[in-house]
Amino acid sequence: GWWWMSRSEPTELFADRTEQGEFQLPDGSTVSLNAVTEVQYAQKNWKKERRIRLEGEAFFEVEKGVPFIVETPYGIVEVLGTSFNVEARPDIFRVNCYSGKVRVSLPNGVSDTITPNQGVEKVNGNLLARTLDNDNDIAWQQNIHHFEDQPVYLVFAELERQYLVQLDYPAAI
Repeated sequence: GWWWMSRSEPTELFADRTEQGEFQLPDGSTVSLNAVTEVQYAQKNWKKERRIRLEGEAFFEVEKGVPFIVETPYGIVEVLGTSFNVEARPDIFRVNCYSGKVRVSLPNGVSDTITPNQGVEKVNGNLLARTLDNDNDIAWQQNIHHFEDQPVYLVFAELERQYLVQLDYPAAI
């Protein structure tokens, strides 16, 4: 199941396969974790700097305040007060903005700022604009998983995260 640990530092939140979890952060902001997602943050500096490390997928609703920074291995997302979704997995880095303003930066220095109902996706080292599908992009929070024009290996990987299944398919697909 999902769990959180608060040793001295950092605080870790985790959602396992087939699980989702919603957590409140020290400032009242919330983070909802999709399956196979981990976030870490340090509580002691939270009032000065709200910084979270994310691997996986999470939806954030951020209270106004000092900058809120989500670090992933694939790029960094900076906001002030907003709601947004970040998917940061080895084959996909995608950010959707639902309210406020979100700045997305790649390790190579490419960056973009998006506003409500805009999204960006990392493709070959660039950030490409994408139109949000509000009914489907964050439907995972209602246990609905929508796939359109996705390679089959990404679809199978997501289904394996969400359900206790192991899917085998020919490499040629």
